[in-house]
Amino acid sequence: MKVTLSALDTSESSFTPLVVIELAQDVKEETKEWLKNRIIAKKKDGVRRLLTSGIVIQVFPLHDSEALKKLEDTWYTRFALKYQPIDSIRGYFGETIALYFGFLEYFTFALIPMAVIGLPYYLFVWEDYDKYVIFASFNLIWSTVILELWKRGCANMTYRWG
Repeated sequence: MKVTLSALDTSESSFTPLVVIELAQDVKEETKEWLKNRIIAKKKDGVRRLLTSGIVIQVFPLHDSEALKKLEDTWYTRFALKYQPIDSIRGYFGETIALYFGFLEYFTFALIPMAVIGLPYYLFVWEDYDKYVIFASFNLIWSTVILELWKRGCANMTYRWG
């Protein structure tokens, strides 16, 4: 059985790759302009037009501005050290984000004793390396305890939230 190639298979393209890219870019820009003029520019109300024409079925707002403002008022305070409203964060953003901020809060407070104990090691240079071994051992024990306590705190939050 003999296979022949047609003239279309063997002919080289008359367009260089650069020309093809430029043509595709022009089509993309023309399409973008057409969509702007067709949907947005007439009344500056593209979402409503998409809803009425049936292209889009439902639209959900990204944020509830009233609930977000209330959360912002309880969360952000100027120069005041207080716990974060983890339950409010959970109610607005969900469990994953609330656990993230809960861990950040927990870890920040857990690092305070480590920083206080590590400050003399940073400020003073000792020739005796036994003190550094003691500090390294303390770091090891402290990190293990902190992570185990976080597991308990995380389990407590997830149990409370269901």
